[in-house]
Amino acid sequence: MYLERQSLLQVAKELAARNWRTKHWTTKKGTSRGGRPFDKCSLYDLLTNVAYMGKIRYKDEIHEGEQKPLIEPDVFAKVQTMLQRNGRS
Repeated sequence: MYLERQSLLQVAKELAARNWRTKHWTTKKGTSRGGRPFDKCSLYDLLTNVAYMGKIRYKDEIHEGEQKPLIEPDVFAKVQTMLQRNGRS
């Protein structure tokens, strides 16, 4: 969706229209966490998470993970390039 719309705000608006929210869970103490609408920051974090490529991040290093990739590396690379190009200058 980000590759099509090329805007974090436009994607956030579409996700709000679909009523999609962040992961919701309850802590051991019974406190409710998450379940918020997506915003630019949460979308950016999601789109830059290397775990979707089957990798893990440790500090500044990226390593191969044991999990299978959920997204093709070329699609991930296109999104990263677009995020950098569309970022603040």
